[in-house]
Amino acid sequence: MTVKRFAAIAGAALLAGSVLASPAQAAPGYLCLIATAVPSGAGYTLSSPGCTGSGFVDVPVLVWSGPAAGNYVCLRVTYAPLEAEFEGTGCVRA
Repeated sequence: MTVKRFAAIAGAALLAGSVLASPAQAAPGYLCLIATAVPSGAGYTLSSPGCTGSGFVDVPVLVWSGPAAGNYVCLRVTYAPLEAEFEGTGCVRA
């Protein structure tokens, strides 16, 4: 095997290994089926028992249905995934 061919195979293997090792990164954000929005200061405090997503600061939140339905951006989010408990503070409609 020539040196060039060996280098090409090694480079391809290294590239393939690095692509497989890096997980896909999704944009942060939450989807809540239903939530309550309580006025708080200049925005809202959102709470919901059924959300999924990720992120902690300046996070987009979509509330799918109910009186609080709509798009929000929350300054801070606390999320307990095992209980699916979600609370967003400093939320404003987007």
